Amino acid sequence: MSTRSRPAHEDGAPQDDLRSNSPVSEISQLEGSSVASVSSAPMSDDESPDETSCEKVGAVSKQDVASRKDKEAQGRWKLFDFRIKRRHLVALLFLVISWKGKDSVEQFNVDEFLNQTIFHNLNETMFPLSNYLDQEKKRPGYQLAQRGARAKYPIVMIPGFVTSGLEVWQSKECGKKFFRQRLWTAITAARSFILDKECWGQHMMLDPVTGGDPEGISLRAAQGFEAADYFVGNYWVWGKLIVNLGDIGYNPSIMSMEPYDWRLSFQMVEKRDGYLTKLKSKIEAMHKTTGMKVVLATHSMGAMLVHYFFAWVTTPEQQGGGGGGKDWVDKHVHTYVNIAGSHLGVPKAASALFSGEMSDTVLTGMMANVVENFFSRRRRRDLWTTWGSLWAMLPKGGDRLWGVGADLCSSRSQDDPFCPENSSISPMFHITQLNRSTTEDQAANLTSEKSPRTELEVLAANFAQKESHTAEEINSFLIKYGAGRGSDTSAYRDFALNIQGRKSPQSWHDVTITPLPHAPNMKIFCLYGVGNPTERAYHYQEWSNDNEEVLDTPHPSAVLDISLKDEALNTTFGTRFVDGDGSVPLLSLGYICADAWRRPETKLNPSRSKVVTREYAHASEFRVDDPMRGGPESSDHVDILGNDHVTYDFLRIVSDFEQEQVEEDHITSDIMEIAQRINSSPLGGVRREADKVENWKAFLNL
Repeated sequence: MSTRSRPAHEDGAPQDDLRSNSPVSEISQLEGSSVASVSSAPMSDDESPDETSCEKVGAVSKQDVASRKDKEAQGRWKLFDFRIKRRHLVALLFLVISWKGKDSVEQFNVDEFLNQTIFHNLNETMFPLSNYLDQEKKRPGYQLAQRGARAKYPIVMIPGFVTSGLEVWQSKECGKKFFRQRLWTAITAARSFILDKECWGQHMMLDPVTGGDPEGISLRAAQGFEAADYFVGNYWVWGKLIVNLGDIGYNPSIMSMEPYDWRLSFQMVEKRDGYLTKLKSKIEAMHKTTGMKVVLATHSMGAMLVHYFFAWVTTPEQQGGGGGGKDWVDKHVHTYVNIAGSHLGVPKAASALFSGEMSDTVLTGMMANVVENFFSRRRRRDLWTTWGSLWAMLPKGGDRLWGVGADLCSSRSQDDPFCPENSSISPMFHITQLNRSTTEDQAANLTSEKSPRTELEVLAANFAQKESHTAEEINSFLIKYGAGRGSDTSAYRDFALNIQGRKSPQSWHDVTITPLPHAPNMKIFCLYGVGNPTERAYHYQEWSNDNEEVLDTPHPSAVLDISLKDEALNTTFGTRFVDGDGSVPLLSLGYICADAWRRPETKLNPSRSKVVTREYAHASEFRVDDPMRGGPESSDHVDILGNDHVTYDFLRIVSDFEQEQVEEDHITSDIMEIAQRINSSPLGGVRREADKVENWKAFLNL
């Protein structure tokens, strides 16, 4: 049975004691190593990573998978020793507010404190790869270069969600001092957020109706490698991979980073910035100047953007596309490498758009109160719901993929709301502790009024009245509700048809609806991490917002039930976890690559492009020379860009060196069993039917 309990200290003291302790004590309790990680000793200076990455990854993975399965069979896969994640600005905020025991920011000079402590230290780490550069013999790039690997195919890299910088080009009065400075991924971004969150939020928000710039505000993506090599300070993103590419001879003449405004919907990326047109020209220029086809490399949400690009570039201009022609991809792209690709979206997008919450924002005790007062869940939701990219990342494939629960349910029980024994469908939201009569009366009373706002409130009340909601139901509600703004939003216009499963520009990013392009000679590599607890479903509870600040939009009366903990069901802080890379569940990472793109009956890979799936078992360790990260074998969603085994494989792919090491699948997770359970279910699987145009083309043998 589920229990609502607070974690205890080692000496048995309840969690409540933390709240009477100092802020430092609470941080030390919340920080810690994930018990799902596999520790290993750091390498000595004389050692180098194992060059035969295939064998080493396999050895680690088999032990890790065996251990995971044993723990899962016992129902005790411990996923719940949470730490404050490195990428959280809330930890930085908390340190500021708790400095010298002060109760609020206003009681001391925040700017002076930041300059003398945090920002001073960050400034001193602006060249964080110095240790890595000094240790060239340990780098995969150096090792492969010594054996003869050389740069071959030109590379175009596309970053993912939130990992590239945004600069201010036009602003309100409060932001004029930040002209051409970053409001995201830089010290100036952290400073502006903490010192003036209202101004920061105003500039980071998009216009919810147009999906583009608010009046008088213009943020644009930073350009070049610097846009995505580091997030802030010494938190690298693409930085290590770029160094290793340099080891084998790559330089800006034959590789490029193509950042974009990751807040925008994919439609708006082209409409506002012409990004797809520029990307098409960049690839054509690389192809022309080198005489070689391009390797297109993406991370995270970049995979969805590239899938959209493939459909756009092969669609005639008169139909809203790029006019490249049916064979454009095959002519210009040698290999498509997606790293940690979120092909089927992420459940956390649904929780973020619904209530402004996800596991990344969950904190307890005093920190929760501090953060909620500073930047509340409603303010987060009202910001996030203007970002078209989050709507694009809502789970894809509906109940046929997510509702089967193949990655969620080892068995079904009356005590498990996500795997109920009386139903073969698994919900993604479960709302508990509802006052049914009050909710029903509220909905009934609201129906007597006719204003558009009232209709939205009725929609929200009816949604909260029901206990369980599947992925399809959640997507449908969120699109119609439009974050309390209804159908007069860019989100509704950009994604309403997609939830109906229709093939159109609205669904070009959806791999379950839009097939790969005609590219029989293009290879596809899916590289992703496994063995890291990843959020998959959510327990909500009824919540009264009577005492909360009044904002512009109505809000569903439900919040995450963070008191709920059930280790046997892999649940903590009201969130159900499954295998994945810490951000993207295994189902989204692997199902399309390992199964759907390989089965002809899905019609999602019509030219039978070769697809290789390679998994990397997560193994975390502390490194003195890189203390903020998980070590060279970490397969965390962002850490994987510096994973030694991934780096070896990526360099082999782009240099066409030791290809026998990467040409075959390397799968250690349960993804094939998950796919089999989905496909064998009467309610599951991808069964795309060819549209009329495709039928006529087939008939005419075009």
